[in-house]
Amino acid sequence: MKRSFSFEQKVNILTLLFSGASRKGIADSLRIDRREITLWELRYRNFGLDGLQRLHRCNFPEDFKQEVVQACLSGKDTFRQLAVDYNVSYSTLKNWVREARGKAVGLEK
Repeated sequence: MKRSFSFEQKVNILTLLFSGASRKGIADSLRIDRREITLWELRYRNFGLDGLQRLHRCNFPEDFKQEVVQACLSGKDTFRQLAVDYNVSYSTLKNWVREARGKAVGLEK
């Protein structure tokens, strides 16, 4: 199961990163994926401290979901970057793409 980090823990981790500690060193000491730290850094750079708050579950409009999925499938950016750009969680974004691919496969039959 994925570990959950509080707002304060994320701030402390990014403070370490910005003060020169290596991403790998921090990730190894906390036993988390380096990409999680990268995601927090991207969110912080795009949205400031608000980007480190937990994302609340929302019901997104279908046209918004389709726009995000199309951006993902275009391959112009990474899923992690698009999650930050659209301010949705990475796991939500992956689920939307998985659902869209499943619907596309279902249509081919």
